[in-house]
Amino acid sequence: MASLAMLVSWDVWKDRNDRVFRNHYSTIPMVVSRIKEEVMLWAKAGAKPLKPTSKTKTSEPTSKTKKFVAVIASVITGFALLLLFFGFLIWRKARLSNEAAIFYDIMRGECPTYDIGLIRAATGGFCPENAIGRGGFGIVYKGQMPDGQEVAVKKLSAENRMQGLKEFKNEVDLIAKLQHRNLVRLLGCCIHGSERLLVYEYMSNKSLDAFIFDSRRRASLSWKTRMDVILGVARGLVYIHQDSRHTMIHRDLKAANVLLDQEMVAKISDFGIARLFSRTGDDLEDSTVTDRIVGTLGYMSPEYAMGGMVSFMQDVYSFGVLLLEIVSGRRNQRSFNLIAHVSNQFTNCS
Repeated sequence: MASLAMLVSWDVWKDRNDRVFRNHYSTIPMVVSRIKEEVMLWAKAGAKPLKPTSKTKTSEPTSKTKKFVAVIASVITGFALLLLFFGFLIWRKARLSNEAAIFYDIMRGECPTYDIGLIRAATGGFCPENAIGRGGFGIVYKGQMPDGQEVAVKKLSAENRMQGLKEFKNEVDLIAKLQHRNLVRLLGCCIHGSERLLVYEYMSNKSLDAFIFDSRRRASLSWKTRMDVILGVARGLVYIHQDSRHTMIHRDLKAANVLLDQEMVAKISDFGIARLFSRTGDDLEDSTVTDRIVGTLGYMSPEYAMGGMVSFMQDVYSFGVLLLEIVSGRRNQRSFNLIAHVSNQFTNCS
């Protein structure tokens, strides 16, 4: 009886809910149809639909969000600055370590070293009146040692410190190993703080360009003297190209780098950008390619200036330009192409 009563009550409850469900949801199509009609009427009338009256959340960040973003940005910026600071410290330490290694190599090398006090006393404290030369490398001063020996002190420029230090070491290493009558003799060097000094034998007649490009002094050069200068430079090149234990290319042979002693003997100087270069057999045309072009325009061979082709012939080309300058007394430069001028003269004469 209990089960029968439960079944009857279930059927009654189910029929009642079905009626409610049908009555409730039967109105949905009518509501949807009514909404469509209202929208169509609004569209035809050109009216805007009503905005909802309920308040919605805006996308603008609240004050807490702004503070959070500011804190995150500050933390990221501080972290980036910290990384940059540590990177700078590592770079500086590596650079100082490299400089220290170069200093150590120079000090234990074959080149004698001088005390800075001795050089300052010899040059009168680097007095401007004792300056005998100036260039991109720095200033050259005349000095006198306590024993009466006259010297030329090259004080290298402090600009581009690392590159200057490499060229300083290059010159010390190379020229200290060279001994020839037509190469300027390096007596020693000095490193004190940021100062880098090279001490050479003193050349009383200074550089060749002071003679051949000065009309008054050029007149004092006889043809025999000019020939002796040409032969002296040629002997110096032959020595560094094939007779020395360490064959090398000068890469900056020009009139300013040919010094003249009291007897007008020519001596090649300034080996700051010279490069050790070995050859195979007797072939002077062995070559290699470099990305770093150094030297003086007007004296660089075309294959080196345009393609970076390094060989002994580079110095031979510079020697040819120097020979023309000695003979003509004219400087090869951008405003006057001496090589083209001589070529035209030769063509016209032939």
